[in-house]
Amino acid sequence: MQKRRKYNKIKKINTESKRISEYFTLGLIVFVSISIWTFFIIKYLSRDLPSLEQLERYEPKLVSKIYSRDIQLIREISGEENRKLVTFNKLPEHLINALIATEDHSFYKHWGVNTYNFFGALYANIKSLSWKRGFSTITMQLARNMTYLTKEKLIIRKIKEILTALKIEKAYTKNEILEMYFNQTDFGWNSFGIASVTHTYFTKNVEDLNLEESALLVALLPSTTQYSPFKNMDLALKRRNIILRNMRNMNYITEVEYQETIKKPIILNPGPKSFKDKAPYFSEYVRQLIDEKSKELGINPYEDGLSIYTTLDIEIQKIGEKCLSDQLNIMQKNLSERLKTDYANTDIDTTVQGAFVAIDPRNGHILAMVGGKDYSVSQFNRATQAKRQPGSTFKPFVWTAAIDNGYSPNVELWDQEIIKHNLDGTIWRPQNYDRKRGGLTTLREGLKRSLNNISNRIILELLRTPNTVVQYAHNMGINSELRAVESIAMGTSEVNLLELTSAFGVFPNKGVLVKPLAILKITDRFGNVIYESKPEKREAICEETAYIMTNLLESALEPGGTGQITRIVYNFTRPAGGKTGTSQEFTDTWFVGFIPQLVVGTWVGFDDPQISLGEKNSGAVVALPIWANFIKTYCDSLQIPVANFVKPDGVVQLDICKETKLVAAKYCPNQIKEIFNIRYAPTEKCPIHNPVTQKTP
Repeated sequence: MQKRRKYNKIKKINTESKRISEYFTLGLIVFVSISIWTFFIIKYLSRDLPSLEQLERYEPKLVSKIYSRDIQLIREISGEENRKLVTFNKLPEHLINALIATEDHSFYKHWGVNTYNFFGALYANIKSLSWKRGFSTITMQLARNMTYLTKEKLIIRKIKEILTALKIEKAYTKNEILEMYFNQTDFGWNSFGIASVTHTYFTKNVEDLNLEESALLVALLPSTTQYSPFKNMDLALKRRNIILRNMRNMNYITEVEYQETIKKPIILNPGPKSFKDKAPYFSEYVRQLIDEKSKELGINPYEDGLSIYTTLDIEIQKIGEKCLSDQLNIMQKNLSERLKTDYANTDIDTTVQGAFVAIDPRNGHILAMVGGKDYSVSQFNRATQAKRQPGSTFKPFVWTAAIDNGYSPNVELWDQEIIKHNLDGTIWRPQNYDRKRGGLTTLREGLKRSLNNISNRIILELLRTPNTVVQYAHNMGINSELRAVESIAMGTSEVNLLELTSAFGVFPNKGVLVKPLAILKITDRFGNVIYESKPEKREAICEETAYIMTNLLESALEPGGTGQITRIVYNFTRPAGGKTGTSQEFTDTWFVGFIPQLVVGTWVGFDDPQISLGEKNSGAVVALPIWANFIKTYCDSLQIPVANFVKPDGVVQLDICKETKLVAAKYCPNQIKEIFNIRYAPTEKCPIHNPVTQKTP
């Protein structure tokens, strides 16, 4: 009996041991199975998550910045995300404390996931059969932002957040995580990152935030729209005070600080709109140039955080804007009555528009650009995008072709109309601006007075073909298509202001064309130079021709010339040259002028070419005052040194007999000084007034 009991006991023990072994084996199988499944699930979910290496070199989307040549910010360009980076040491302590007190109390203690909060949230959510409680840490929120995970409360998304958070904690320090969080977070109103939202709400730098401002920005995080003071000031104030209470509860601020700060109102100082940017027409021109270069350089200006350094001079830009604006306002006032009468019942835009460009001819730098009356109303750039008839401003290319082909300034042509019968039966009979005609007139006098009769005779009698003028104009920088017709001398082929101004720069720059340049260099977000411009230079005309043309265009500003008000009215006495221009029916008015250091072009007219500025509103009356006001203010206010045009060795000045156009003899009664290319200068002395050559009766 005793043996039987012992046997049963042993049998029972063996049975229990076997059962335990079976349970252990089953448990081990379940554990291994769960581990394997967990491994494959994690591996599957990790397939589209960033690697540790990718996280370590993570680069958020950043705005690119455009600077003037003296490193003043003139514009920021961005795509969907308007973001600027700020380093950790620029983050105020109360801003960091506000975030930690509200979003993650144990941020400095956990390793990416708060285990206590995790299991607490798990229990609460299972019990309620809903997603009632969250457990996201600052690192997990950063993981969601960095990997662009959805914000929907899904288990798979949470697992991905945790996996990425663990990688982030392994790759970065806590301070680096905070820096990334503040730079990465979307604060709403197209403000990505703390620097951008600080400017949006307060127009200040991050390091200048005070306690209540920091609390307000952290208050935005749960719902950037709901808690925005732009939309709901009362709700934003309540939420801000909750943040302050959290900071008090964690001893980040004292009770006194808390009580004082919650009584303060929210004071906003929003940043300006994009059209308030400095030199908006120029900066938009630069943006378009960057777009053209982006593929070649492998850059994205809307995300890469580039720094774009330009040629713009802020002070010159301000002077140009004011001079153009003042004249446009005067013209608008003078024409208001006529425009109201003529276009009262139409939808035609009767705004007087204008454009302005200033270029350093020595290096091609665009120092100033204005493309219209008001960028906020019209972004169309009339300096670069509008092609209009230049009128007589085109004549210097005609004279250049003649001078370069051996004709000197004292060559005479008849100031008489040319009559041409066209094949279609029409008659071409252009006249001078004042409808007058004269006798033999020198090339110098013809350009000085802008005589159409002389320009037409240069083409038909000296050059024989308008094709020569087209070739010279293109070679000097006019890129627009030009029609090789006789009327080209009167500017009937459309050009834009930028190319016309640049082409005039060939004259003071000794015959060398330097392509207009707006961008000096581009650096990436780390300051590495990825593009640096090199001025494109080439000889367009010889130095001798350039100097002679400069001298002829100086004559145009002297008494009797079309630009004489520069000297007479504005008392501008420095060496300078220029040319007025007026298209048919007084539609477009121009003036392009230069000193040795600067070439400036102006245009005034209407966007609709059918509207006339009115009779007698010529380039000398409308466009020239802008240039004259500008150049005088520029030289005086910026203390520009006086410079002279340097005569090359290949040019000589001679005393010429006015009657014979030969070298003056001692007794020539009327002598004039004239300059010549030494290759084409007269060598024979006047035989009429020279006693040695005169025959005795």
